[in-house]
Amino acid sequence: MGRPKAALVHDGRRLIDAAIQLAALFVDSIFLAGRMPDGVTLESVRAASPLPVSHLADDPTAAGPLAGILAALAHDPRADWLCLSCDMPGLTREAIEWLLSFDGGSMRALPPAPSRGLDVAPMNPTHLEPLLSNCAPRRSAMVAQLPDCASPEPFPAIYRAAALPPLRAYAQSGGASLRGALAAINADARSVPSHLVPCWLNVNTPADWERFSRT
Repeated sequence: MGRPKAALVHDGRRLIDAAIQLAALFVDSIFLAGRMPDGVTLESVRAASPLPVSHLADDPTAAGPLAGILAALAHDPRADWLCLSCDMPGLTREAIEWLLSFDGGSMRALPPAPSRGLDVAPMNPTHLEPLLSNCAPRRSAMVAQLPDCASPEPFPAIYRAAALPPLRAYAQSGGASLRGALAAINADARSVPSHLVPCWLNVNTPADWERFSRT
């Protein structure tokens, strides 16, 4: 991309702030993982967030997004986590609600609370890898499967606390790929409804960003 994706601005908001504000519809706190992107400070993120924002160092036994996910799961071993990426600017509330509807409807998006955005159980923090957020799934991991793709999409994803041991074992065995990690823990992948497929656009190149900006 040539510049930090988190700092790109669309509709007057940085992508990192848009991701946090989307997560705030479902959670009661936010955690940032790893090194802050160039040009983005924790203070500026906190100023734009409707919820408390904290920072977690990456897990030293892993690298990349997997290190952030391990850090989140280890930070509160009782919590389950919804993992969002701030380089997916097309992600919507409807897409997250679809993800939360996994597991036979036993998961649900919580209704807005008047004062804090959402009423969620205490002691269930959230994390951004760039962004991760808490929810209540019943399987080790839930992810989306796009049409004509051989492997599921790593973000957004839901990780239960039970995913920590197999994910740590995968990292300690030398595994680094997040898609490989999803395969190692036998994540539950569901086909994305056709009208939500555009939500999974990744902005990885200037051409991607230009194409998204025209939508």
